[in-house]
Amino acid sequence: MANDWYYKNANGTESGPLSAADLKQLAQTGQIDQETLIKKGGGSWVKASQIKGIPIAEPKIQAPKIIPPPLPKTEAEIVEVEEAEEKEYTKPKKKPKRTNQNNQTKESSFGWIKFLLAAGILLIILISSGVAWIILSRNEKWVDLYNKGLKATENLKKDDAIQNFTDAINLNQKYRDAYMARGDLYAEKKEYAKAIDDYTMSIELKNDYFRAYFRRGEIHAFKNNSQSAIIDFTKSILLKKDFHKAYLSRGIEYLNTDNPKKALEDFDFLINSNNYDTKTYLLRGDSYIKLGEYEKGMNEYDLIIKRNPKNESAYLHRARAQMPPNKSGGNSSLQNAWFDLTKAIEINPNSTEALIGRYYNYMLRKMPQKAIDDLTKIIEIKPDHEIAFMVRAELYGNLKQFDKSISYYTKAINLDNANHEAYANRASEYANLNQFKNAIDDCTTAININDQIPYYYHLRGKVLEDIGNKADAQLDFLKEKELLNKVKRNIK
Repeated sequence: MANDWYYKNANGTESGPLSAADLKQLAQTGQIDQETLIKKGGGSWVKASQIKGIPIAEPKIQAPKIIPPPLPKTEAEIVEVEEAEEKEYTKPKKKPKRTNQNNQTKESSFGWIKFLLAAGILLIILISSGVAWIILSRNEKWVDLYNKGLKATENLKKDDAIQNFTDAINLNQKYRDAYMARGDLYAEKKEYAKAIDDYTMSIELKNDYFRAYFRRGEIHAFKNNSQSAIIDFTKSILLKKDFHKAYLSRGIEYLNTDNPKKALEDFDFLINSNNYDTKTYLLRGDSYIKLGEYEKGMNEYDLIIKRNPKNESAYLHRARAQMPPNKSGGNSSLQNAWFDLTKAIEINPNSTEALIGRYYNYMLRKMPQKAIDDLTKIIEIKPDHEIAFMVRAELYGNLKQFDKSISYYTKAINLDNANHEAYANRASEYANLNQFKNAIDDCTTAININDQIPYYYHLRGKVLEDIGNKADAQLDFLKEKELLNKVKRNIK
């Protein structure tokens, strides 16, 4: 018979009957190798290499394909690896071992000259031993101070820990780990200039220290200095190719600088290399939306919601995608956004972010009473939070009650004097009341905090123009144009 060939695969499963031509084709495609067992009809099993006429293909070595798992990694799985890395420079340091300084010298019995020579050598050894002991004691001292600082950090005694690290640095100006540990504490205390100085010193002592670049980048990002943050995150990635957090942080900053194309590259890399969590999918969706690829963005959010119908963040991201400026704000898209925001509030009734989103949604749909109801809930949840003050200030501004609006922006600024948005918004309200000096001062403060927002220059330029200072106004308009062009170049 023509179809009377059989073969066994690696796990012993028998296949057949096959024709000789089929058998040859399987061999050519690599599905049958030299060790595969083959038989004809009721004959015995033999290795394929023993049968003439079967073209066994040479084994091909292929690079493994990177295939993302069906579900994102959990935060815990990623954090576990990162926490292990975090502990590298915060491990207690061991004291250096002392070398044996008590080596004996041979006695001299060759006259006075030999005796004096031996005495001189002994004196040198004694002096050297003393110097070595001082150096080692000093070494042990800065190690002890560093470890004491780590202990104080664990006990949440930040000021004591900072002093311990400072004392260690005073004994050893090149103690990189002490600079890093102290920088972390300064960052926690929001003393950002000091933290940046310490991270910079760590980099100068070891310019391939990826973590110092990353930490400094985080502070730049927090201070809305996105370009500097991107530079530091990029450097940390160049030094550590698989540094998940740096890719994620850089992608976020690319989004903040309206460069969604570059952001998408970072999020794609994370997903394709399996170093991602749900947040990465959501941010990739945001990137698609900013690129105008609306359907792809919505698919990312839908995927997360399908996997976890109680994912509050996915509903929030999907709602934002259906609100201006991403969508025209038509009734249909606003209604869908309202559904998602309401769903997020059902999942987490204390979600101020969802309540703020729904407040804006109601305002756009001209439902002020509903908006005020949500605003009241925000105030109940966070009565002294800057979010509540910012929202109330904007509401009074929309009602043209500019004095009340200014008072609430002032309260928000008192809570966070780096809130450049509050300064700019208050400047706009001052301008509405013709309080031009206050408006210019607030615009200038906003620009000093974040000099990358085109609108701030536009606002100050308009105020300067209104008071007749056309020369300075023109400078602000030129700066506004420069930043807008920069944004366009980044998008390309």
